Amino acid sequence: MKDKGTIVSQYVNQIAVNQLMQEVGDENIPVLFGIFCDELDDFIGALSSHPEIDKVREISHCLKSSAGSFGADKL
Repeated sequence: MKDKGTIVSQYVNQIAVNQLMQEVGDENIPVLFGIFCDELDDFIGALSSHPEIDKVREISHCLKSSAGSFGADKL
């Protein structure tokens, strides 16, 4: 089994994370990550309601954009 560091480095673009840290400051990353996690809960809830395909596309686009901000490009 892979350790967490290997998994994170495999799925997270460290350059994007470093850029975000420079833009908003290290101290704000936990706050932003908390907001991202809350958004994920909202996205999951919205998808659980079996929305129309246009809504699925909208949610997917928002999720991809938010994940990209945190360097989770493969998400």
